[in-house]
Amino acid sequence: EVCGCGHDHHHDHHHENIECSCGCGCGHHHERGHHDRKKEIAKIVVGAVLFMMGILLEEAFSIVSAIAFISSYLLLGGKILKTAIKNISKGQIFDENFLMSIATIAAFVIGDFAEAVGVMLFFCVGELFEDIAVEKSRSQIMEAIDMRPETVQVVHDHGHHTVPAKEAKIGDI
Repeated sequence: EVCGCGHDHHHDHHHENIECSCGCGCGHHHERGHHDRKKEIAKIVVGAVLFMMGILLEEAFSIVSAIAFISSYLLLGGKILKTAIKNISKGQIFDENFLMSIATIAAFVIGDFAEAVGVMLFFCVGELFEDIAVEKSRSQIMEAIDMRPETVQVVHDHGHHTVPAKEAKIGDI
């Protein structure tokens, strides 16, 4: 199904469906496979390493530390900043992307680079955990749905016959 954002939205229980954040307001889910999850984890790990480098070098090498913090911030928060800007242009201002962008940019402005990057890092880790939990819940729901019977035996005075489960009526035996 194609919505106002131009994306083809469809559901597939073999992939993780991520809530649409493109700003189209369609309420559909974008598909994200396991390959993207590995990329997201790698991004978080690299961002965390750059964050730690920034912290360790903060006293001795402030320029190198600032470069590490900014690199980590752009790696971790680049997509969030872009989404916030896109959503603002579409009139959707107060979403989590906007609020994270404002909070972290304000931390940069007051000179607390570690705080800005730390907040973005923990936000990304939280989003990853949320995605994993949603995927697990969705797969459990799909397993439960797959357990429902396709057909049932309906008993009559003269025997029984098989019918699709959807055709069984309340009161049938």
